Parts: sequence; C-alpha cells; structure tokens
Amino acid sequence: MFVLRILGTFSLLMLLLALGCGDADEEGEEIGEAEIAINEVIMERWQKGYMTKDLPLYESAYWAEGFMYHSDMGTPVDATDDLIFDDLRRELESATAVFEKYQDIKIEVSEPEITLIDDVTATVRQHYRIEGFVTDGTMVEGGFVSWHAEGDSEFTFERRGTEWRIREWRDQAVPAGQLQLPL
Repeated sequence: MFVLRILGTFSLLMLLLALGCGDADEEGEEIGEAEIAINEVIMERWQKGYMTKDLPLYESAYWAEGFMYHSDMGTPVDATDDLIFDDLRRELESATAVFEKYQDIKIEVSEPEITLIDDVTATVRQHYRIEGFVTDGTMVEGGFVSWHAEGDSEFTFERRGTEWRIREWRDQAVPAGQLQLPL
C-alpha cells in the first residue's frame, strides 16, 4: 500500500512536470505559434532588415495593401507636425534615405508585448532606440556624425493566409531633448 502511494505521488509529480514543460513567457503561459511568428517578423525582418540596410528584407515585414504609418514626431500634444501616410513606398523611401546617409545603424528593442485580438489581428508594443553613424571624416547636415531616435512603437499585425506582417505602425517618439544616449 505504501509503495502504491509513493508510485502514485511520483506519477502525479511527473505528470505535473510534463505539463509545465515547453516554451513559456514571463507569466508562465505557453507561447503560441502566432506570437513566435510575430516576434520573428520584428526581429528577423523589421530590425535586422533595417540594421543591415536590406530593403527587401525590411519591406517583407509589412503588408503594402492597407499599410498606415503615424508618428507624433516627439510632440504628442501638437498634431500639426505629425507624419502620417498610407503608402508603404513612402516608408521604403525614408528607409532608403537613411541607408544612404548612415553607414552603421543600430537598433535596440524591448521585449515585445504581443496581444492577440483575434485569429488574424494582433497588437505589439515595444520600446526602441536607434542610432545611425556616418563614416569617419564625413558629416551630415548641421555637422553631425550620428543620428539618434527613441520611442514606443505600436504595431498592428495582420495574418493573411499563414503569414503575419505589420499593417499599421504608430510611433510615439521621445522628444529630442529627452533621448537617452548612447545605445
């Protein structure tokens, strides 16, 4: 009888251990396929594409159809300077200009906070810090050798078929005088 209790207790512990195994986030919940796919888009397409100046890789993080970008430009109470466009080509033109101007680009992002809205929509919040540097001996407008930006991104992801991509990007930039430098 005693041996059966020990075996029963051991079996129960093994079952609990087995149920607790697998990928887990900080709250102890399992990380789903959608969250893994979304995180991969952020890290392997959005961040990596920008840092390596790989425009096709960067572009593959977005859906062109239905794309929207909105930045408060670091002045959340002043909407007059907001940058808003609904054409992915404008984002790619902006990225190309940065890629041409800065030889070294670094982006640091916080762990993304992913919220699944339904089977095809998710929101992702994360903090970013970015800096770009020109090569030694050169300067950009104003005599600067680097550019720095920081803020909070809120992405709306959409799944089309089996693929997740960014449909909308809302950027809440940190005002220039409040940047934490360097990375």
